[in-house]
Amino acid sequence: MKNKTSKPSLRSEKRMEVIRLALSILLLSLAVYCTGMLRGFISSVPLILLCPAVVTLFYDEPLYNSIITAVSALLFSVTDRLGTEYTVMFTLGTTAAAVLAMLATRILKRAFYGIPRKMKVFSLVSAILIFCALNAAFFRICGNPVTVLRQRSEAKLYLSEKYPDKVFSSVSTHYDVSRDKYITVLTYLDTGSELESELFRDGDLWNDGYFEFLKQNALSARRSELISLIREDNDDRLSFREAGIAIDNNSEGAVALTYGGDNSSLYGKMSFDISVDFATPLRRDFAAYCTHIAKHLIDNGFVFDKIKFYGGDDDSYLFEYLLTPDSDLNNVFADVKNFNADEYVSYS
Repeated sequence: MKNKTSKPSLRSEKRMEVIRLALSILLLSLAVYCTGMLRGFISSVPLILLCPAVVTLFYDEPLYNSIITAVSALLFSVTDRLGTEYTVMFTLGTTAAAVLAMLATRILKRAFYGIPRKMKVFSLVSAILIFCALNAAFFRICGNPVTVLRQRSEAKLYLSEKYPDKVFSSVSTHYDVSRDKYITVLTYLDTGSELESELFRDGDLWNDGYFEFLKQNALSARRSELISLIREDNDDRLSFREAGIAIDNNSEGAVALTYGGDNSSLYGKMSFDISVDFATPLRRDFAAYCTHIAKHLIDNGFVFDKIKFYGGDDDSYLFEYLLTPDSDLNNVFADVKNFNADEYVSYS
């Protein structure tokens, strides 16, 4: 009779062991996944501390639980594709946090089971201090969930006012400890590809990555028009270095900026750098070429803020010329300057 009753008990114990292990894997993996920087608001909730503590109550196997946490952290951080440094730091950090949370829970359990009264108080205080320290460190690294929600709400309000007709695929906010900023990541489609831009507060102003995306698209379209216009003059001896636009996302002009729409009201704020790709070692040759191109652009009504030409030898610049809508095209020679390498900077 003893054997008959012990066998079912043994099978039952093994079954419960498997169930506890499965729950441990599930909870620890979930906690690790939610802690990843790309998870948005949930990454600022200390599940990496809470779940290991809960697991320790029903499956007190520190070695197995540590291995489960480390393997999960490694796998999830690799799939996030944020680089080797992130993978190493995330794996070490989350594993260390889980191990300390398990240690604090084990100390807490000791305070209630068969140890002297003085040791109970010591164990209880030690466990509480460890948990407080862990939570303080977690919120310092991953941000405050209340602040994350507030920043996300403010970002959504800004987006609805700035881009009322734009629907983003997702709007997710997280804390970036390396920059000490709450970053909102915007996901959207462009010509079939999924792109991301960052939005965050810089003091009282918004640093708007999506606005920069719109700006570059508008500049790219206008630069293509400039290239086409010059090519009409059968001249392909130019290359285009940079383009810029004299507005920021907080200016009145930013309201007019659209994606793929009519940005003609902003043409007068756009600037371009052009390199002359053949030898003009003489100032008069460089000036004559700049005059020819400038007259062609102005005769065709091309609107711009400024265009800067660079030229000289085949492999180095000797001269530069700044063309504005008010430039005197009969006096280009006098306005051509010697190339200044210290001032050779892009508009963007």
